[in-house]
Amino acid sequence: MDKAPGITTRRRALALMYVLVGCFAALVLRLGHIQLVWGAELQARALELRTRDVPVAPRRGVIYDRRGRELAVSLDVASVYVHPNLVVNPEQTAQTLALVLELHPGEVLRRITRVSSFEWVRRGVEEAQARRLRELNLTGVGFAQESRRFYLRDNLASHVIGIAGVDSQGLEGLELVYDRELRGTPGRIVQEVDARGRALTHAIHRYVPAVDGKSLVLTIDETIQHIVERELDALITTTQAQSAMAIFMDPATGQILALANRPDYNPNRFPEYPPTHRRNLAVVDAFPPGSTLKPLVAAGALELGLARVQDRFYCAGSIITGGWTINCHRTHGSLDLLESIKYSCNVAFANLGMRMGATNFHNNLVAFGLTGRTGIDLPGEAAGMTVPPSRIKQVDLAVMAFGQTLTVTPLQLLTATAALANGGVLMTPYLVQEIRSHDGSQVQVIQPRPVRRAVSESTAAEIRRGMELVVKGGTGLLAAVDGYEVAGKTGTSQKVIDGVLVRGRYIASFVGFAPADRPRLAGLVMVNEPVGPYFGGRVAAPAFAAMVRDILRYLDVPPTVVPSPAAPAPRVRIPDVQHLVVGEAVSVMERAGLAARPLGEGPVVVGQFPVAGAEVPRGTTVVLHRNQGGAAPAGAVTVPRLTGKTITEAGTILSRLGLRLQAEGRGFAREQEPAPGVRVYPGDTVRVRFVPPP
Repeated sequence: MDKAPGITTRRRALALMYVLVGCFAALVLRLGHIQLVWGAELQARALELRTRDVPVAPRRGVIYDRRGRELAVSLDVASVYVHPNLVVNPEQTAQTLALVLELHPGEVLRRITRVSSFEWVRRGVEEAQARRLRELNLTGVGFAQESRRFYLRDNLASHVIGIAGVDSQGLEGLELVYDRELRGTPGRIVQEVDARGRALTHAIHRYVPAVDGKSLVLTIDETIQHIVERELDALITTTQAQSAMAIFMDPATGQILALANRPDYNPNRFPEYPPTHRRNLAVVDAFPPGSTLKPLVAAGALELGLARVQDRFYCAGSIITGGWTINCHRTHGSLDLLESIKYSCNVAFANLGMRMGATNFHNNLVAFGLTGRTGIDLPGEAAGMTVPPSRIKQVDLAVMAFGQTLTVTPLQLLTATAALANGGVLMTPYLVQEIRSHDGSQVQVIQPRPVRRAVSESTAAEIRRGMELVVKGGTGLLAAVDGYEVAGKTGTSQKVIDGVLVRGRYIASFVGFAPADRPRLAGLVMVNEPVGPYFGGRVAAPAFAAMVRDILRYLDVPPTVVPSPAAPAPRVRIPDVQHLVVGEAVSVMERAGLAARPLGEGPVVVGQFPVAGAEVPRGTTVVLHRNQGGAAPAGAVTVPRLTGKTITEAGTILSRLGLRLQAEGRGFAREQEPAPGVRVYPGDTVRVRFVPPP
């Protein structure tokens, strides 16, 4: 029997109701899931679609010198951007933007036709350009406030401060190391827009302010930095060296007062310079220290009880060890330890190095921080290179004891020498002494950081005595400063390229501190491949003295030596230095007791005043003229006087001038053609006849 029609209808209705209720429950669950689980994300997406962000860049923190003088600041500039979806006529807009901003039209068109809501056109435009574009009122073109880095002293301390990029990011120097502190936090402007990206009048407009970066107070003193850089420029001029560097620090704290390299660059226009000009040679390159290492070796021997001040060494001009002959620059005879430092005797220190042995010698290098990085707050610091104790031979000890076969950075060498100046404590060098917030309040003060005691106070005092003798009557006479006791050490080392000593290429250096009894500053001057004289006592020591004299006066350090009553200055005859390379001419004048002041351009002296042969008081300044007032054809150079030079020296001098050497014979230069003073062109050949010494 069939079921009643009413029952069937009710069942169907009930089933349909169950289906509808199930669907409704599923929708409710789905909506709940969307609202509760995806709600925040979908809300952010919706807000992103109907809002537009315009970035607001923070100002990068100021960099001050130790006296609060501004070295690097950030100023507000306008940057131009576009909203591609709002640009009405892309081709015409691109042409206009390219014309005003001095850009390529094709590049601008490519940017403004991208599928995006925001594109930069040019960052940090000139005020006149921004004003012109505002007047044109181009649809879809906007302006954002950003900051541009300005270095107020141009090249001054460029290797210390470094550079910042267009996005206000640190790229080199302290700008890179302290980028997180200097950069700040970006802000933004939030605008609500319609479907076409146009700003709505009565809608969300929110401003999130940027937080400016923190500021740095350096240990660098602007005036001391200027003194050092001024003398480095003069040094490069007179020596025609490949490069030069100088560092001065407070030996008691490790604070760097000045650090400079030549060549240098202007960080405001750094793309115009070769990348090599931005290389911080004093920190990232290592060189053989030469005899500047000797005080540290002597200190280690004294500290270990392997030598006494009264120990005597005999120098016959050379010593043979391991089948190798090691030469000294002269025959010294019998010397005690301090005299060995004073006269820079290689034979004495070769014996001292072999007496110390491989392990003690290496441990002494470690104690003075010469086997690892100093920890200075600059990027890319090198660590130098030493021979592992297990591989050190007797001949290695002999040669390393006077600064060859191993390399150190200039900063390592100065930091180690400063330990002798302060009583034996190795300090960590540093460049930032304080960090301040954007409102000027103090955030952090960096304190001096001792590393270890390298030697005892008594050992340091004995070595200081020896270093004073260097300046009073030894190889560092030209480092003397009137009114002050100066302690130091000269250094002359052969360059090592690809593990091989290169003849005729030298590094001249002088390291020291003053006043010797209570040092206020320690400094190092290093000259890479000077032309002409290359001894540290003749090249680097005078520059060191000039820097120290002005720095001590600037710091109001009272004289430590009472000058004796002045006696009439003796008169000397002015030597003839015409047609000599400038560096050699200056050295000839200095040996005669005269000062030299080169004027003009060019590497060869073509005139002098007063004239050669005139008798003048000792200390008189002789002007050296380096050009011929435009009388010579463009591009020509003056042939230098080569008399008395070896083939290597003559070849080096001529190659620096772009000339070629045709050598005849051996020995020392006697005759040359063309004659000194003749003007020739780069690439020409100079024929020189060499004869053996009599």
